[in-house]
Amino acid sequence: ASGWSEGKKLWCCAKFSLGCPTTQPYDCDAGYSNWQAGWSDSKKQWCCRKYSRGCHITTSLPYDCDAGYSNWQAGWSHNKKDWCCAYIKRGCPVTTTLPYDCDAGYSNWEAGWSTGKKQWCCQYVNRGCQTTLPYDCDAGYSNWEAGWSTGKKHWCCQHHNRGCPIATTTLAPPQRCQLWGDPHVKSFDHTQYVFYRTGDFWIVKSPELQIQGRFQATEWTKENDKTDYASMTGLIISGSLMNGHKIDIEPMQNNGKIICDGTAILHGFGTDSCGSASLKYGQEGMLIDSAMSALPHRIVHVTLPSGIIIQANRWPNFMNAMIIMRPIVGQDGVCGNNNGDNTDDTGKLVHERFGQGVPASELLFSHPIPLHVPTSVLPSKKCTPEKRHHAEEECKSQLSGGWALAECMSDVCAGDHPLSAPQIYDCHAGVSNWKAGWSEGKKKSAALPRMAMLAAFESCTTESSQFQISTCASHSLVKKGGASTEYFHVDGANLGLSMTPSAFFAAPRLIGLNETTKDVASRFSFVRHRKTGSVCSLEKRHHAEEECKSQLSGGWALAECMSDVCAGDHPVSQPQIYDCQAGDNNWRAGWSEGKKKSAVLKHMVAQAATEASLLGPMANAALLLEDLAAGLQVLR
Repeated sequence: ASGWSEGKKLWCCAKFSLGCPTTQPYDCDAGYSNWQAGWSDSKKQWCCRKYSRGCHITTSLPYDCDAGYSNWQAGWSHNKKDWCCAYIKRGCPVTTTLPYDCDAGYSNWEAGWSTGKKQWCCQYVNRGCQTTLPYDCDAGYSNWEAGWSTGKKHWCCQHHNRGCPIATTTLAPPQRCQLWGDPHVKSFDHTQYVFYRTGDFWIVKSPELQIQGRFQATEWTKENDKTDYASMTGLIISGSLMNGHKIDIEPMQNNGKIICDGTAILHGFGTDSCGSASLKYGQEGMLIDSAMSALPHRIVHVTLPSGIIIQANRWPNFMNAMIIMRPIVGQDGVCGNNNGDNTDDTGKLVHERFGQGVPASELLFSHPIPLHVPTSVLPSKKCTPEKRHHAEEECKSQLSGGWALAECMSDVCAGDHPLSAPQIYDCHAGVSNWKAGWSEGKKKSAALPRMAMLAAFESCTTESSQFQISTCASHSLVKKGGASTEYFHVDGANLGLSMTPSAFFAAPRLIGLNETTKDVASRFSFVRHRKTGSVCSLEKRHHAEEECKSQLSGGWALAECMSDVCAGDHPVSQPQIYDCQAGDNNWRAGWSEGKKKSAVLKHMVAQAATEASLLGPMANAALLLEDLAAGLQVLR
């Protein structure tokens, strides 16, 4: 302020409210009676501008703002500069301290000025002021995703943080864990093992969801099985998804209850809630253990946020449980870590992580029970004598982290629950003598993945009641009555093809739907075997030979084509498609054998694929093979 002239102070105060004195510089009443002679020029100017006092009563101006304008900066007095600037807009001080020139580009300020320039010029020079905003970001906000234009979303997001794009992520599919019996566990990642020990254990451990189970040996198990193997006798659910609430579910005996935060609820069938959890108690629900099908069903369903479903089947002295949930980061427990990797949820590894029970500081039960590792010998019904010695020898080197011998042996005797990561086999090595030379593990490893894929596309059929589903898919699917030809059934067409194991493994792709023998033979190099006369009678042979001569191309052998034609229900061209709705009320008498076979096999394979959808690849294969065999039995 001390560096400015009086004229500059007056001008900046009037134009920009800068440099204004805290008190008025002049008293325009004092000396007014003699203002012309007694007031200074600056007082006259100030009082004239502010109060219309002291104004010159003359037609001539105090300064000629044209005179000397070419050299105004050096030649004009401060008073002339101030006056000419204030009244004529000449001689105004040139400053570099102003952030914006509010004259420049004013004709196109709306489109050409930045937001900062508009705001500054509006505030200090009253230029570039926006009278209205382009969008009302409150209007329609409840339906902004569908109702707002793209421009409004962008503007409101930038200026008011509303209408911003919502980040989306793909959720992992829900997985299922089941616990039943003494207890057996099917983990989220599709491994299976037993957990015979007594104590309180984490079933699911995460900040969001906390589930603990109490495992105890029942009197029935002690008296009938003569073992100390446990069953689930208590289930507690809590965690941040429950908002601090806790559900406790007990078996039926001893007046067992369903408890929310210490208070019994659901004394009979019906619905209730506990915090954010919804509970339904009734007879409906999945039977987790088929051995309990004859008893009355008492099933509790607990539904939590994020689509988590917990089912508890209450029996007189123990319970079964099932948990369906998507993976939670960092979760673990007796049900496994739900990370999609089945190699880190074997029986051995789960026991190492959770076999010692819940620490006292983490216990959800009101009081703990002692940990007991089972010592009873594995009953023969759980492990046959011929498997027992092998299992015991294999387990002795595996016991660590508290895994009991009986728990290990049970997993080994089950056969399809490896101790660690699955063994990888070379199915080319020794294939010429696979039946006698391959171990059971190698046969099973080779068969299940290949059979699982083939069974999803194909069914197999036989002409005699004696059929064999090979244990190694590299060799064959079905052998008919000792003949060397393997038969593949593809959507109603049986393909009479014989191939070597190496041809099968080298096959670039599987047999597809609606493919005939001719289609498949054109892709693979098969070893051809001439069929016996029993396959094609003399009266059919001539017709088959004539029909096949025009069909041979792509390497299809005459014998292979004739076999299909002689079979009658194996067309040379496209397979027969049947309408399985037509005549289904009289299917036994009214349908052809071909239609019956097509309908049964399609149904059995489709049902197997549906039931196996929640299981892992190995379990998928076993289930598909089981249903496939059942379908063949129906067709015998």
